[in-house]
Amino acid sequence: MNEVYAVIVTYNPEINVLNSQYESLHNQVNGIIYVDNGSKSELIRSYKEYHNVFYIFNNSNRGLGYAQNQGIKKSLELGADFVLLLDQDSELAPSMVQNLKDTYFCLISNKIKVGAVAPEVVNAFDESSHVVGVLIDGIYVKPIAIRNVPIEVSYCITSGTLIYKSVFEDVGLINEYMFIDSLDLEWCMRANYKGYKIFLSPKARLLHRLGNGEKDRISSHSPMREYYICRNGFLLLRLSHIPLGFRIRRCVLTPLRVLTSLMTGRIGYFKNGMRGIYDALVKGFN
Repeated sequence: MNEVYAVIVTYNPEINVLNSQYESLHNQVNGIIYVDNGSKSELIRSYKEYHNVFYIFNNSNRGLGYAQNQGIKKSLELGADFVLLLDQDSELAPSMVQNLKDTYFCLISNKIKVGAVAPEVVNAFDESSHVVGVLIDGIYVKPIAIRNVPIEVSYCITSGTLIYKSVFEDVGLINEYMFIDSLDLEWCMRANYKGYKIFLSPKARLLHRLGNGEKDRISSHSPMREYYICRNGFLLLRLSHIPLGFRIRRCVLTPLRVLTSLMTGRIGYFKNGMRGIYDALVKGFN
């Protein structure tokens, strides 16, 4: 009853980090599903064999969304009531999952339609608290931090998010076409559109490795990643469940991001950003 299965997508992971994650996780959930997205190293294929640990191996990188959906479907087949989505480099604080569940049941006991609950995220590089939730008000975006009571946000990052099974049936799975960036934002907005609310849970904490430790720098991601950031920024403009104010914001900020890459001499980022915008405008979701 109320079983939780964790879904972790791996891609060339650091095995020592994965080991630390497992130690923080396995006593908090009923099962773990690793979906490997074509890692070059064979280490992941010889990873620990434990009871209630399952593996799915893809021959190539099919994208984060595709792999997450594989894990979600497998979890539901195995009888999960809740799915906990995690990045490969996230580590759970003690009782994180129980705190998320407590928040969920508290909210639904008050007749609130809950889409997902998320923990406080602490940056593993400098131990600073990371803003995990965002509230959208027109074209304005307000970062929201954890408080001592559950707090509603418009969307939250994927890692550490706990979602009840019936929500997937109503809202749907992750948008696979977007490949990697804005997957969490698009899914949460879709849930919002259907009347579900996203909450941050007090007391639940997750240690997460953000980028490469260079906080708020474009160079924290590869030039190829810049393609998806910019492409998906413009793909969001096509979706009716994304608030108009936020679409206007992306329409302005994404070109500015590309221009900044050019002005700062990051030519690889500039070229990929331009290609991403072009593909979004010309190809769309095809």
